[in-house]
Amino acid sequence: MINLLKRYLVLIFMFARNSLAGQLEYRVNFIMGVLVEAGFLVVKLTYVVLIYKTGVNINGMSPDYMLVFIGTYTIMTGIYMSFYTNFWNLTNYIREGTLDLYLTKPVSGLFLVTFRYIDFATPLPAITAGFIMLGIGWNRCGFSVNFNNIGIFTGCLTVGTVLTYSLFLMPRLLGFWTMSTTGIAQISDAIWDFNNMPMKIYNKIIQEIGCFIFPIFLITNVPGLIIGGYISRILLIWYFMAPVITLSICVIMWRAGIKRYSSASS
Repeated sequence: MINLLKRYLVLIFMFARNSLAGQLEYRVNFIMGVLVEAGFLVVKLTYVVLIYKTGVNINGMSPDYMLVFIGTYTIMTGIYMSFYTNFWNLTNYIREGTLDLYLTKPVSGLFLVTFRYIDFATPLPAITAGFIMLGIGWNRCGFSVNFNNIGIFTGCLTVGTVLTYSLFLMPRLLGFWTMSTTGIAQISDAIWDFNNMPMKIYNKIIQEIGCFIFPIFLITNVPGLIIGGYISRILLIWYFMAPVITLSICVIMWRAGIKRYSSASS
């Protein structure tokens, strides 16, 4: 199991290296991609200035604590965008029958399809800005900077990445059963943007849905709740169960989809 994990980590590193080399061949495009995304990011984060300017507290959350959340959300957005292109291409592979190329390789087809291309230009501004905001909010909230907290937050980013991968891969896997997943994918992307504010601003019903039915709130809210010591035991247990369950569903959907897949040669 450990050797298998190492093998896939090495493959991800190779994919990332090759992707970066390919993107840097067209450096003007790469730089423009960074600048455009940075511009979008500035526009999106104008509400951060508004929060501090008004000094609003939402259900006991200070502007500093909200900055921890916003930083986490921005980091996770960058991570999501790094492999988003693979999700977008998956539907085309299925529809055109070109998925064959990936299924013949001596590694998991699902892994290869979803991690083959790693984007760097789009995520770079988001991840950088996210860590800056996180650091400022962390310091102003008085959270300790120690090995324990850093380790916990790093683990939360890992859990959040797995959960993001699983939740937003599911709509794309429906491409095995439908001609197009564009509408479903657009809805899922809108749900991601719905998560750009702390779940505490929503009523209890929406919070329950966002935590336990379609657990998108877990991705960006729980890290700050854990560090701040505000999380309940039930939510903490579910936080570590949800990625396992959603990833298992993705694997089941993938295997079922492959059974009905019509390749380009069949």
